[in-house]
Amino acid sequence: MARKRDFKAEYRRRIEHAAARGLSRSQARGHPRTGESLAAARSASGLDAKLESALLSMRRGKSLGAAAKEGHVSRERLSSYVKSRAGAERSGRSWTFNDRRVRRLPIFEDGDRPIIRVFGYEYARIAGAHWNDALRLLEDATPEKVEAFQRKWRETRVRDTSGAWHTLTTDLNEIARAAHAYDEPFHQIYKIIE
Repeated sequence: MARKRDFKAEYRRRIEHAAARGLSRSQARGHPRTGESLAAARSASGLDAKLESALLSMRRGKSLGAAAKEGHVSRERLSSYVKSRAGAERSGRSWTFNDRRVRRLPIFEDGDRPIIRVFGYEYARIAGAHWNDALRLLEDATPEKVEAFQRKWRETRVRDTSGAWHTLTTDLNEIARAAHAYDEPFHQIYKIIE
């Protein structure tokens, strides 16, 4: 025989746990007031992994409904999240993003691998694409591929949060030196800092 649930006790525990975390009653119920954040379960990085995955799907061109379905979250919750966290706005049938959250990430610069902080998604996307291309080139470096890589990334720069510009290196020897000097991979360093 199935055990009967005590909904009043569950609700009371939910409110108490939220109060212990410093959240309001409306946040605990899952319907935060204007200006309040969602009280969603968060990953170690402080972000909701399901919502971040759905946000990434939207950036790649999926609709809000398709991204919500793929990420197993409600359309309303995803809509609220992308508007408050990623500066999303609907324009016609598509979404535009003005995500200004700070991200920590490594780059290849002058034979070193500094870890910098950048504002927004675009600089992080550029640095990540350069990183992937550089590691792929190290695995299979033919003269044609090296030349194409150098042409693509020549004079490409990213700006950190202090306003300093960092030029991404195109020298294969410098990239190899920096890549082999450290053990920690990109995805373990990369983090969105709120």
